[in-house]
Amino acid sequence: ADELLEKTQPTTSFATKKDQVSHAPILPPMPVIEIMKKSDRDSAVEKIIGQTPISANPIRSNQSQPLRPLVNDVKSRPAAMSPLDEIQYFSLIDLRRLSSQPSEAVSRLKQKFVNLKDESYLLFMDSWNAWRNSPLYQSYLEIVDEALSQKLSLNTVLNSKEKISLVEIEALMKMEKELDI
Repeated sequence: ADELLEKTQPTTSFATKKDQVSHAPILPPMPVIEIMKKSDRDSAVEKIIGQTPISANPIRSNQSQPLRPLVNDVKSRPAAMSPLDEIQYFSLIDLRRLSSQPSEAVSRLKQKFVNLKDESYLLFMDSWNAWRNSPLYQSYLEIVDEALSQKLSLNTVLNSKEKISLVEIEALMKMEKELDI
């Protein structure tokens, strides 16, 4: 069996494991580095750089305000907007920027659809898909859905300045009927 082991193992210039273990020196255990106390560390840093160290964990600092402002999801508009992109990202703020009168603002929005219909019927159909994805249309649907689910009138649901007004909803409904979606 020993002869078979010798023939199967590659020959090396190193000693066998048995020889290495018996001749290997016993090393002393590694010294344990003493961890400095926080005050000792702070004083050492202060001596070296001349400043008091900043807290290593700013999240758990005693300050009431966080160091960085919290960031919510950011939805950016494309840099160059096509007419379809303009409709897709159309918001309540954009509608109110068109005119102070809701009926006039909606008629200007309606004119965008009419212009696309005159250019190409396919663009017009794509514009309605973009319209249904727009923030203005989504808020309009949310308000109507909330009123229907709570079995309330639109006037009772619309009590906030940030929300779309009843006049604006009526003008949008009239626009959709006139364009025959």
